[in-house]
Amino acid sequence: MPEWIVEQWIYQYGTESASRMIKSTLDNDNAISIRCNLSRTSVEECKKLLEEEGVTVKNNPYLEEALFISGMDYLGALKSFQDGLFMVQDPSSMLVAKIAAPQKNDYCIDVCAAPGGKSLHIADLLCSTGMVEARDVSDYKVSLIQSNIARSGFTNIRAVVKDGFQGDPENENIADLVIADLPCSGLGVLGKKSDIKYHMTPEKQKELIKVQRCLLENAVKLVRPGGTFVFSTCTTNREENYENYKWLSDNFPLKALDISGLIPEELSSDTAKNGYLQLLPGINPTDGFFISKFQKTV
Repeated sequence: MPEWIVEQWIYQYGTESASRMIKSTLDNDNAISIRCNLSRTSVEECKKLLEEEGVTVKNNPYLEEALFISGMDYLGALKSFQDGLFMVQDPSSMLVAKIAAPQKNDYCIDVCAAPGGKSLHIADLLCSTGMVEARDVSDYKVSLIQSNIARSGFTNIRAVVKDGFQGDPENENIADLVIADLPCSGLGVLGKKSDIKYHMTPEKQKELIKVQRCLLENAVKLVRPGGTFVFSTCTTNREENYENYKWLSDNFPLKALDISGLIPEELSSDTAKNGYLQLLPGINPTDGFFISKFQKTV
């Protein structure tokens, strides 16, 4: 583990927590986390079909729609996968849509959507109502979203090429819900993507914050007055997470919303009532992840 990451974790979370976080990056479980598409199947039926295909399946103790699977040779060969009965998604990522809590007939925009897991989760929660516009910056990234949409069979979601850095004046103040899963340093997923620690640096983290704030500013403009804004990252770095939360609170017409009732008790924290949650690998049974939720006031 690079010394600068260890030092950052000790500085931000203390020696004991840092030690557990480091250990978690070395003890990564090979099981794959999936989310059952509940508008297509039940958890029980999905589990039954997977087991009939020879897959080892375990329930997630905190999220009813989540399962852990292992023992298959190739995920894409599973008929249940081909039929769109589930999406590969970490439990921490599933919390984004659950915290966003879309309402029937909502118009939702996901500004950094590829490969589409969070967008499709929102479409699932909308139960065939509303519309999710899943945006990303390139044809390639949008093709990944479109592939997952086709497999899911959902009709209340579309994928479009939109550059979040450019802004979108024609669509300001129209969305009931906007989510922004920001590009980040990825320090919350080192156990799954170990190469990150060889490429990320403190200097790159500083540059990422500039990128994030540009994306955040443009994304907030898309939310209608009274609408909901959610941003998330898969990092542990407070400057990319809590400091961005503070920056949004101080500079935009946003009110942080209590999310404590939207999070499983085992994953919640005292900060949830203030509108944000920081999950840490080795401390929580998830990837490292940050989620915050706001209402646009004007």
